[in-house]
Amino acid sequence: MFGTAVADTIFGEAGDDYIVAHGGNDTVYGGAGNDTVWAGESDTGNDSLFGGAGNDVLGGGAGNDTIDGGAGNDVLYGGDGVDALTGGDGNDTIWAGAGNDVVVDGGAGDDVVGGGAGEDSILGGAGNDTMYGGDDDDTVDGGIGNDVLFGGAGDDELFGGNGDDQLWGGIGDDELTGGSGKDVFGFIKGSGHDEILDFALADDKIDLSAYGIAFGDLNITYSDEDAGTGDLDAVITIDASTSITVYNVGQDNLTADHFV
Repeated sequence: MFGTAVADTIFGEAGDDYIVAHGGNDTVYGGAGNDTVWAGESDTGNDSLFGGAGNDVLGGGAGNDTIDGGAGNDVLYGGDGVDALTGGDGNDTIWAGAGNDVVVDGGAGDDVVGGGAGEDSILGGAGNDTMYGGDDDDTVDGGIGNDVLFGGAGDDELFGGNGDDQLWGGIGDDELTGGSGKDVFGFIKGSGHDEILDFALADDKIDLSAYGIAFGDLNITYSDEDAGTGDLDAVITIDASTSITVYNVGQDNLTADHFV
């Protein structure tokens, strides 16, 4: 099924449909079945694509698109533009593409979500999700479940949410909040000046294995970085361009057991 160069409303039939919307601000409903719905490679319209029930593949174009996979294990591509993508129920794979995408919601299920270029806001929802912020300054929230979060390049904000999460800020000056659960805060070489905002001494770990530095060789100092709002903060200095501030852990409370 193919749309026209103007604004179309297209309804898929029962079964596995192949739909290309083409130009205009289109609205497409895939309906039941395993559907493939494309806005159109050069489509600059602001399209709304709904997969419905089934394992669907939906792809936006160059406009500001709204894409909803619905129930099923869906694959969503945002394309260029400021897109809003929702996976819905099921184990979904979502790639936001270029642009400052305002909402990328994996929904229920074990999802893989990638932000791409642009300042993205990404929510994993329920399930054990793997999430990538991509380039630029992103906000990544794992939601409920045991999630793995990668900030990528840029100054990112990562929130683990409920569950035993792994948070990797990547390159840039990142803020990491684990939330409830036993969380691991991981750092790669060249990670920048990062901050751990809620390190739980009883449960959480810091992964510095990329640096190959033994705990006894770490440069850890303690100071009141947050102006008297809690216990002393630990500052782990790797080199002039790399440090980790761990807030409110108290004097000398970080031990070798807190590192992996």
